[in-house]
Parts: sequence; structure tokens; C-alpha cells
Amino acid sequence: MLSFLFAVQDEDKVTGGGGVAVIIGQALDSNGGGVLLLISAAGQFFCTIACMTSTTRMLFAFSRDGAVPGGTYWAKLNASRVPVYGVSS
Repeated sequence: MLSFLFAVQDEDKVTGGGGVAVIIGQALDSNGGGVLLLISAAGQFFCTIACMTSTTRMLFAFSRDGAVPGGTYWAKLNASRVPVYGVSS
């Protein structure tokens, strides 16, 4: 947070809108800012996928053990032995 605060060079542009992209654009050139935003977006994407994976695994495990209301629905497996209701929700 402090790095973003100290990177601000034009307060009016930042308060006018644009958020973090404006601050990064002020601190770095367009190539560096683009790479930084790409790395940040990729990290957020993979963290989201990891959260979704762990959530579906826990939902299936708790349903299988009877610890979730409606567990028989969430624990159903398809022909490939995939808990489709727990994964696709």
C-alpha cells in the first residue's frame, strides 16, 4: 500500500479515476506497467482457481461424511467418478 502511495505523481489524475492502473502508469513506462499488470492478473487467476479447487474438494469430502446439509446431492458421482454437482456449482 505504501509503495502505491509513494508512486503517485499526479494526485488529480488518480482521484479522477482509473485506480491502480493510473498509479502504475505514472510510476513505470507503458511496457513495464503492462508486464506488472499482466503478472498481477495471472497471479489472481491462479489463486482463484486454487480457491475453487479446494472449495469443491472440501464440499465433496464434507458431503461424503454427512457434515453438509443436502450432502447426498453434493456427493453424487457421474460415470467417470467425478462429483459433478459439487464441482460445477
